[in-house]
Amino acid sequence: MHYLKNKIQDSLISGNIKPGFEEVKEAFIRNFSKRAEIGAACCIYYKGEKVVDLWGGFRKEKTKELWEENTIVKVLSATKGMSLLVLAKLHSDALLDDNEKVCKYWPEFAKNGKENITVEQLVTHKAGLVLLGSRVKISELHNFTDLSELLENATPMWDPGTKHGYHSSTIGLYLQQLVQRIDAKGRTLGQYFTDEIAKPLDIDFYIGLPNYIDSNRIAILKELFPPAALFNLSKVPNGLMKQLVNPNSLMMRSFTLIIPDINDPCEELKFEEASGNGAGDARGLAKLYGILANGGKELNI
Repeated sequence: MHYLKNKIQDSLISGNIKPGFEEVKEAFIRNFSKRAEIGAACCIYYKGEKVVDLWGGFRKEKTKELWEENTIVKVLSATKGMSLLVLAKLHSDALLDDNEKVCKYWPEFAKNGKENITVEQLVTHKAGLVLLGSRVKISELHNFTDLSELLENATPMWDPGTKHGYHSSTIGLYLQQLVQRIDAKGRTLGQYFTDEIAKPLDIDFYIGLPNYIDSNRIAILKELFPPAALFNLSKVPNGLMKQLVNPNSLMMRSFTLIIPDINDPCEELKFEEASGNGAGDARGLAKLYGILANGGKELNI
């Protein structure tokens, strides 16, 4: 492995790369030297081998605490891929059929036009269930009984299967309920992920951060500064721009469905929200996708 050394790397960047992947290193460094990156990690598996493992910058911008080898960070919607791995595992174990109706596993789901929604339609964002009857606070995410009732009473916003629309906040809530009903042990999606995927593969990724994780390991995301974002609207397609600037648009209403009412970002990560509240390192994500890219043998998928 080639150890990285130069002026920028000495102060900000650490890690290793395999010969032949120097351009990845250079691009990673440019994120800091030219694009004002605060802190980040990058890991790549190629043909089953880890060839890039980089980290650098600061995990906390205000205090200038360095991003370290074991730093973990909230990954927002990258959580969805990890959540869907749980369903892929259940499918491989012959406990879930993508073509079956959701109500086969969750009878109470069959209300208000959801009777014929299949698992495939739900997980591919074609069910029309982008909104619920009310918004949900992060602090309410552990109340699975109330959430179940809220989800069961939801009405599709289009004829399921006829359109596709990003279920940005709701998809994880539905997947959680589905997993709890299918798993013989009644585990939550996050618990199942830890027991059946993360621990066996030594993956540092969590959907619902355990109490034993040291908060000093967690990188704190910099919040979006709305005025700055406005200067970049010209870079997005017109249709998307119209949705972004309209707080009443379907997209923005779905994006803001879950209310962030926990002030401590580390405490917030302890709530299992399978759409966007997962936390881990780049190494774990790369390892899992590397396994999938090579057939999923280690996952028995």
